[in-house]
Amino acid sequence: MTDRCNLTAIIKSAMIDRTTPDHITDLLPNHILVFGSNLAGRHGAGAAKTALRFGARWGVGIGLKGKTYALPTKGLNLETLSLRAISAHVADFGMFAEKHDELTFLVTEVGCGLAGYTPEQIAPMFRACAALPNVYLPARFWDLILQQSDVK
Repeated sequence: MTDRCNLTAIIKSAMIDRTTPDHITDLLPNHILVFGSNLAGRHGAGAAKTALRFGARWGVGIGLKGKTYALPTKGLNLETLSLRAISAHVADFGMFAEKHDELTFLVTEVGCGLAGYTPEQIAPMFRACAALPNVYLPARFWDLILQQSDVK
């Protein structure tokens, strides 16, 4: 029981301290905007369009560029990727974030806009990332991770 209570406390603390702002207009020097992209790197709408202001590059649809990290949720032909494919990209992102603890990653609600998925489908993919102190998640993702941890 103590372990579950500790997990709940950790998640609740992270929710307060590491929640991505709803609207990102500026980034601190070590902050990276994590946005949903397509593999073709056509950043024409949503957070992807905003990411262009922070160094995302047209034609680069995956990984770190400037002060952004492109996390694919759509394919080369702008088709929505499967949840399994997105989950693999989230896992890759998590490994990258873990290796780059000098950076702070502000994750947006990737996959929940143009890709058409719900936070309920996407948030659980970030559960492992929630343990990384340099990863910030959207409030709805934190809420769902807490609910799905079976501890309240």
